[in-house]
Amino acid sequence: RPNVLKKIILAERQAKKSKAAVSAAGAALAGEGEGKTDAVAAAGTSTSQEDAAEEAAHLKALLTATPDPDKCTLPVRTLHSRRFREYCQQMRSKELDEICAALLKELHRLQKRQQLSDPVKAKQKRRMVFGLREVRKLLELQRIKAIVLAPDIERIESEGGLDDAVKHILHLAHAQSLPVIVALNRRDLGKAVGCNQKISIIGLINYLDVQDRFK
Repeated sequence: RPNVLKKIILAERQAKKSKAAVSAAGAALAGEGEGKTDAVAAAGTSTSQEDAAEEAAHLKALLTATPDPDKCTLPVRTLHSRRFREYCQQMRSKELDEICAALLKELHRLQKRQQLSDPVKAKQKRRMVFGLREVRKLLELQRIKAIVLAPDIERIESEGGLDDAVKHILHLAHAQSLPVIVALNRRDLGKAVGCNQKISIIGLINYLDVQDRFK
């Protein structure tokens, strides 16, 4: 049964699909309108020779004019994108991704070994947790030591959606002066901890035995 956050996500996804369908239909109608306009224009009278000469002179003046450097603008390159969202405050690197992947794989191995030897004790002494809800819950209990965050969490801007959930988690982390590491992506985070599903965030609870690698 979907929880409140899941319902918000599904609702916004449906709204985006509906908006995309309306835009596609509008583009198709605009294309038909342009075809009719061209047909009417072709059937109409041609531009007079004087108008044509005036347009040619104006175009020549534009092409030969010296550009004003004060008015010249360069295209703006945006740092953030769908794969590197606005909440990312640290640049990614291949080296960082490799270190995080190795760290998470080792923590997963140790946690799985503990689960096989003593499941009850392993649940009480988990080394990490996955998902926004679990991480937020343990953050509020001040049990998280660090966070690994995917840079490509889906954009859900509705009130109470994913964007609000990420902002709340980052606020809690900063209030507790916890390190927030932006690395890998949702798919690779899942692979690092032996999961076939995409994972948005991982909260580290205990990184003993791998603390040298973590530093």
